[in-house]
Amino acid sequence: IAVGSVWASRKRLLEALVDAWTVSDPIAPAEAVVVLGGDPQTRAFAAAEIYRQGLVRRVLISNNGSSDGSRTAHDVAPNRRVLLSQGVPEAAIEEFGRANRNTHDEAVALRSWAMKHGTMSFVIPADRFFARRVRWIFRQEFAGTGIHIAVSVVANPRDANKAWTSATEMGALGSEIIKYAYYRIRYIDDHGR
Repeated sequence: IAVGSVWASRKRLLEALVDAWTVSDPIAPAEAVVVLGGDPQTRAFAAAEIYRQGLVRRVLISNNGSSDGSRTAHDVAPNRRVLLSQGVPEAAIEEFGRANRNTHDEAVALRSWAMKHGTMSFVIPADRFFARRVRWIFRQEFAGTGIHIAVSVVANPRDANKAWTSATEMGALGSEIIKYAYYRIRYIDDHGR
């Protein structure tokens, strides 16, 4: 009976797990919105919306192209196309980093970019599973700088019908939990400050 009860309520349990895992900061005016690599179907659209609302003046795209400068099969060009198609002017779009391979590389590259440009506040759109790791690694990297990082969950069509309760989406959540644990171990005080 207990197993049957748990099985019958599994969707509610999964929803509670996802709600507990999800972190999201309120979006407030900032100097730039950051489009991280991966998921060009949602992050660039969210960044364009934040720009159109007048909350930022600049949109930064992670340069996750290869170190030789080629960008085939990477997110820079698709993200730029989305931003332009959504009304963000070319002059407001800039890349940061070079050959960013992962979220940690992006945090290091953005910190370097921020220090060079004197930028003190960023909004980073992220999907609900990814947001916790993004917030942790960026706040870890920016600790002591006085730079404000807000990580905001991106609206995603699968959220409306809670399609993330599928086995595939739950596998994605499990993978993200493992990545988050890895980041907490691997990158603690990695920046030497």
